[in-house]
Amino acid sequence: MDDVAIQYYNTGYNCSQSIIKSVTEYFNKPVSPSAHDLCANVKRGFGVGNICCAIVGGTMALGLYFDEKTAAQLNVMLLDSIQQRFGGINCAMLSRKMRNDCDALVGYVADITRQIIEDNKSLIKA
Repeated sequence: MDDVAIQYYNTGYNCSQSIIKSVTEYFNKPVSPSAHDLCANVKRGFGVGNICCAIVGGTMALGLYFDEKTAAQLNVMLLDSIQQRFGGINCAMLSRKMRNDCDALVGYVADITRQIIEDNKSLIKA
């Protein structure tokens, strides 16, 4: 799935859109095009380099599958995994570290989000 997210990212979808689109397609739970439109400005750390919006996309994807309490708990796993792998969750820091090539980060966030969902399938809301 990481390759799919990277492909979307490299063909014009922003980081959060790439995560949402690849995760929902992987689990065959499509969302309306307006959901992707809602993410149109969720990019580049909300335009000021704050939290990485690929991570925001992962967080939103978890919210599609789990109730609020479960999604919040799983989100901690997502954030911890990214923090450990990349050394932070701040877009500006990550962009500098990755020399503005976020393919690996987008791919990793898509993959770890998928893994968290699969590992917790029994908790998916109806």
